[in-house]
Amino acid sequence: MLFVAPEWSEAQRSVQCQIVDVFALKVVTGFTCDPHGRLLLEADPSVAAGRSWSLVKACQLARNDARPKRWVVLQRNTKAWGLFGQAADCIAAGRNCWRPRDHQHRVPPSSR
Repeated sequence: MLFVAPEWSEAQRSVQCQIVDVFALKVVTGFTCDPHGRLLLEADPSVAAGRSWSLVKACQLARNDARPKRWVVLQRNTKAWGLFGQAADCIAAGRNCWRPRDHQHRVPPSSR
């Protein structure tokens, strides 16, 4: 899942993003590989310790991780983080708060 500021456009594919573990609420700091060669993202609870990547690279890392459904990519923008916070509140309350215009379906293609 990807959260970007509402004014985001395709021309901003290189904007800085962070990857967040939605279950542990930790920010990705780097990555390793398991003994089978699968990518494993590493996370820390401190946002300051989190690493930033371009939007395309962050999406690629989240998608290629051995546990891809754990990760959310967030643009380093207060509006994007605000959308993520609203979504977390809705999930915690057990409600579906999304309306079609509230979310972004486009995910940049892998740069492989």
